[in-house]
Amino acid sequence: MTIGGDTRTSIRQKMALPLIFLLVVVAIFLVGLLPATRELGRTNSNIEKLREDLERQEILLPIHFQLQNQTNQPLPEGISAHRLEAFKVDDLDGLPVVFQELAGSSNLKLISVTPQARSLEGDRELLRVDALLRGEFENFQLFLNRLNKMPTLETVESLAINVDELGPEMRLSIWLAIK
Repeated sequence: MTIGGDTRTSIRQKMALPLIFLLVVVAIFLVGLLPATRELGRTNSNIEKLREDLERQEILLPIHFQLQNQTNQPLPEGISAHRLEAFKVDDLDGLPVVFQELAGSSNLKLISVTPQARSLEGDRELLRVDALLRGEFENFQLFLNRLNKMPTLETVESLAINVDELGPEMRLSIWLAIK
């Protein structure tokens, strides 16, 4: 009778090891792969919603601009269409003072303001001005907002921010309308 008892134990032992292995594989699958596939499904759903919103905005933006032009309502925040007023050539010597006031009201230090005389060659009605400022980036953002409200500003050509031992340094090249 001991022979029969040994066979049963042996069959149970042989079946237990593959069963445990199968349970471990199923547990890994349930713990690892199912949540990842659910998250992937949610991400794909969010991407599809964003695509639909973008398509809708691309269709509606031209219509929005047409309606605003018809009703003469102000543009939304972040979109500017200010009327350009020319800076008088006789007033160019006061340009550093204008930049000093903008920098001071924005808590920045104005290092230099350099009008580029070469930009006046020919009959151009634009003057390129390079400025160098020091201060915190948040204050520079405030400076840019105030600069954008200047009626003589045509465009910002370039902007560079460097950080050295003295702190952040901002280089700015802009074009001003002149007459």
